Amino acid sequence: MDTKEIIEGLMPDDRHNVVPAAWAIIHSNDTQMLSAVSDALPVIATAVNHLPPNSEPAFRDYRFAPALAVPVLTCFKQADSCRCSLYPASNGLDPEKEQRLGFIKIIKEEDHLEEYRVEYTCICAHGETHFETILDESYPYPLWYWKRVDRPLSGS
Repeated sequence: MDTKEIIEGLMPDDRHNVVPAAWAIIHSNDTQMLSAVSDALPVIATAVNHLPPNSEPAFRDYRFAPALAVPVLTCFKQADSCRCSLYPASNGLDPEKEQRLGFIKIIKEEDHLEEYRVEYTCICAHGETHFETILDESYPYPLWYWKRVDRPLSGS
């Protein structure tokens, strides 16, 4: 999606593109695109706050992704080089994708497949903030629980 499609996709009258537009923001490290989209942050934030609820029952409210895209843009707009403030507040950020985007480094990964759970030990790629992250796959969709830890983690 290009910048115009992303901004238009987040408007309440475009329910079919709102989730792809939001994930395009969340999964991007393209500073040019994020800069252009973040210029429209006040309009986007207002539009996201006025998205109508799901019209049918769903496992997860579609407004989750656009609601996460707003703090991602806010973080970018504030010139934060990291996303550490976003992790504990959201259960939708995948550490493996965050690592591919260059925001964190996974130091350790432990699979607990019988419990539908994966534990990650992560560190911010732009600082020294450490996280313990748990992927819970016992739901119909994955959930990541991020916990900031003050002590250096084993394996780091």
